[in-house]
Amino acid sequence: MIFDFDLLTIAILFVIYIIVDIIVYIKNRDIIWIIFSFIAFVYLANVIKLTLFPFYIGISFPNNLAASVNIIPFKNCLNKTSVLNILMTIPYGIGVQFIYKFKSKRGLFASGVCFSILIEMLQLVEALVQGGFSIRIIDINDVIFNSIGVVIGLLLLKLISLIFLKYENKDLNIFWQYVKQRAISIF
Repeated sequence: MIFDFDLLTIAILFVIYIIVDIIVYIKNRDIIWIIFSFIAFVYLANVIKLTLFPFYIGISFPNNLAASVNIIPFKNCLNKTSVLNILMTIPYGIGVQFIYKFKSKRGLFASGVCFSILIEMLQLVEALVQGGFSIRIIDINDVIFNSIGVVIGLLLLKLISLIFLKYENKDLNIFWQYVKQRAISIF
C-alpha cells in the first residue's frame, strides 16, 4: 500500500493544527500567534511532504537500508540536495521564534539541529517500517546543511531586527509590532 501526501493527510494535519490552535487561543487569546502558527503549519506540512512521503507498507522491496545511510560527514555533499536542505530550513530559523520564544540563540539553534535530526530519524523509522527499504538517503550531511539553513535564517532574523530597531511601535501596526518584538528579543 502506498501512502502519499493527499487530501486525507492534509485534513488530518489540519485537524491537529486546529485543536492546538484552539487550546492556545483559549489560553492566550493572541490572534497574531494564530497567524504565525498557521504559517508554521503550512511550512511543516510541506517539510513533511518533502521528507517523508510517499511511503510504502506491505509491498515487498529489497532491503537497501545499508546503502541508504550515510554517517560520514561531507561525503558527496556538494550537490543540489545540499542547497535544497539549506533552503528548506531557512524559514525554520526565521519563523520558529515567532511561535516559541527562546531565551537564547543557542536554544534556538539547538531546536533547529533537533528538528534536522528528527527529520532524518523519521526517515530511518520509515525505512525500518518498510522492511529495510528506503527511497531516500538517511544522511548526516542533511543534518549539517539543515543546520546551516537554520543559522542563515537566524542571521536573516537578525537583519530584520536591525531594520525594526529604527521604528517606534507607534509607527507599526499590531502585526509588525509583534514581528519587531519577537525579532529583537533573541538578539
